[in-house]
Amino acid sequence: MVCGIVGFVSCGLTGIAAAILGHKANRKIARSNGALGGSGFATAGLITGYISIVVGGILGLAGVSGLVAPVILRQKKAAERMEMTSNMRVLGLSFLEFEMEFGAFPSDATAAAVKDTTGTSFSVAEMSGEGVVKQLEAFGISDVDQFLRVSRLAKGDWWYFQGHSTEAPPRQVLLVSPSLDGERVVLRVDNSVTRTPEGGVESLVEELGQPIVIPAPRKGGGS
Repeated sequence: MVCGIVGFVSCGLTGIAAAILGHKANRKIARSNGALGGSGFATAGLITGYISIVVGGILGLAGVSGLVAPVILRQKKAAERMEMTSNMRVLGLSFLEFEMEFGAFPSDATAAAVKDTTGTSFSVAEMSGEGVVKQLEAFGISDVDQFLRVSRLAKGDWWYFQGHSTEAPPRQVLLVSPSLDGERVVLRVDNSVTRTPEGGVESLVEELGQPIVIPAPRKGGGS
C-alpha cells in the first residue's frame, strides 16, 4: 500500500511494485486459511498501485509531448521556410519572363498593356494595387496564389515593391514574405533570396517607399 501511495509522486514506478506485492500478499492470505490477515491493506496496495501506474503513464506521456512538441514546431517552421524560399525563386523567374515581354516587372503601369496583349478576363483594376501580381497569371506563367500561399505559422502579408526592372541594382528588393518565426524572406532583382529579421525590413519602407501589401492566401482556405 505504501508503494502504491508513493507511486503518485514517482510517476507510477513504485506503483508497479505495489501491484506485484499486492497480488503476492493476497495469494498468501488466501492460502493461509485465515492464519494471515491484512487482506484490506493488500487490496488497497493493488488499487493505489494500478491507479498510480495509469496516472504516471499519463504524466509521462504529457512530459514527452511537452519535449517533442517544440522540436516538431521547429521542423514545421523550417519546412515552411524552405517552401517559401523555393516559391519565391519561381516567382523571381516569372518576373524575368514577364519583363522580357513588357519591359518591366508587374506594376500598375503595366496592367493595361497586359490586358490588351493577353486578352485576359482580369480587368485592369483587378491587376492593379494588391492584385498586381495577377499580371503574371494573366501572362500565362502560373497560378500565382499557389506560390504566395503560406501556413498559419506565417504572420502578416506579402510586400511588393513595384516600378522596377532588371536595370535596377541587382540587390533591389522586389518581394518580401510574411513573417515566420521573427524572420522574413526577401526576393531581389537578381533572383537571390535571403532571410532577414522582422525589424530589418522596416527600413525598406523608408528607402524604397510604401510597398503594395498583398494579402497572403492561407493553406487550407481563407486569406
